[in-house]
Amino acid sequence: MKPLGVLPLVLAGMLAGTAPLAAQTVIPRDTAPPPRADSGRARADSAPKPAKLDSVAKPAAPAPAPAPAPAPNPYPKGVCTEESAGAQAPDVLLVTFKSRTSQADREAVIESVKGTLISPDPSDDRSWFVRVPGEGNEFLLRSIADRLIRARPVSEVGPIQCPARP
Repeated sequence: MKPLGVLPLVLAGMLAGTAPLAAQTVIPRDTAPPPRADSGRARADSAPKPAKLDSVAKPAAPAPAPAPAPAPNPYPKGVCTEESAGAQAPDVLLVTFKSRTSQADREAVIESVKGTLISPDPSDDRSWFVRVPGEGNEFLLRSIADRLIRARPVSEVGPIQCPARP
């Protein structure tokens, strides 16, 4: 019989210490310890203990929190209507004037597009909410906004997005 040599021993040693092959499924170990040999017998210290009764009354569960109130309308009255809730306010633009623009100059710009003042913006004294004759037509509203932004005292013009109703 002919000796096989060292090669089979080297191959066997390499296979013994290799990682699992791709076709093998590795089952992870359970995290729970294996059952003990004496687990069939009940132990005296593992028996369920009787529950203690508290003599002190526990507080009742807290009442559910009330639903949050709807967000207040951040715009002055007359800017957003029930129909425009969650949409763009029809025919209303927020016109912001340059600093130090006089009241008369502001009114002249608004009159040039046949607009009417709804209310000054309470949070910014340079801005006015203006109703313009856009007839609910987005393209006409854009045309009016283009004319307003070209006016010398105006620094910014934009539509108003009304908050949604809950």
